[in-house]
Amino acid sequence: MKAMQEIEMLAIEIADADITSFQTLFENGVRYYNPTLYTTGEGHAPIISVWSWEAPETESSRQGDEVAHRDRRLRNSSNGPMPFISID
Repeated sequence: MKAMQEIEMLAIEIADADITSFQTLFENGVRYYNPTLYTTGEGHAPIISVWSWEAPETESSRQGDEVAHRDRRLRNSSNGPMPFISID
């Protein structure tokens, strides 16, 4: 088999896997945009990447919950309240 034919077969296999991966991803109800298939070109497997309209809000909420939990833990620690420092 010629090298070009092997490359074309590989491209077809990657495209088929890509379509399957994106279809599976989009079935979860999240609104994605900017889908990308990329590779480093160093022989590693291709990676898919998408952006989500919901992700920033979800992540912000998650981080907000973690920060609130950390702040409550610090306020309730045995070391007393956190000092207030004013920088003018």
